[in-house]
Amino acid sequence: MRRLLGFTHLALLLALVSAAASRAQDEGVQLRMGWPAWRPVQTPQRATHGWPTAQQGRYPRSFLLRLDRGVFDTFATSNSRHWVAQSARRVSELGTPQVLLPILILSALLGNRTDRTIARDGIGAMVKATVATRLLKIAFGRVRPRDSGQGVFRGPSFRHDSFPSGHTALAFAVASSYANHRPNSSGLVYGLASLVGYSRVASRAHWPSDVWGGALVGIAVEAPHGPK
Repeated sequence: MRRLLGFTHLALLLALVSAAASRAQDEGVQLRMGWPAWRPVQTPQRATHGWPTAQQGRYPRSFLLRLDRGVFDTFATSNSRHWVAQSARRVSELGTPQVLLPILILSALLGNRTDRTIARDGIGAMVKATVATRLLKIAFGRVRPRDSGQGVFRGPSFRHDSFPSGHTALAFAVASSYANHRPNSSGLVYGLASLVGYSRVASRAHWPSDVWGGALVGIAVEAPHGPK
């Protein structure tokens, strides 16, 4: 059950308003994060690229893709200079090797045997997560939000690499390493990994399902090292 804790954190974080977003899309209304409050914005109809559209002409017919777009429209900010977008980009750095590797190495050098085990498993999980996400990105060839408004999967491609989120996969892989060997830290480390996932949506770098996919990859690659 502990291995599912991280994905549960992320699902709750990103799906908090999915019901409202789903209802809004049926009414042709897009939810945007308005400051200081949430505000509905009427969205114009527009043509899509490759996917059939819903009755309003904006969302793909697939329920999952409609939900994906609804959650994205709710959490992502369109203003790259807004403090939310700027903060999201900084939080995203927690899911990069440049940040995670020094943390693990210092933990191994300064910590005890458990810390060295965490570092060893964490680095191994990062390598496996990197390979897995790269292969999946090539296989699915999903267009990123900044390049398309519809979340299209184009199949094998070296150009489009939205699914799954590599930052999220690395964050959850390392978080799982800590959670497996220090169960009391599960809430903290998975919470931080979830923030990385949220930041990827808020900064318009990924769709929500890209983040969920990345979280599953990160948890899966570290699962063999979990407590017996």
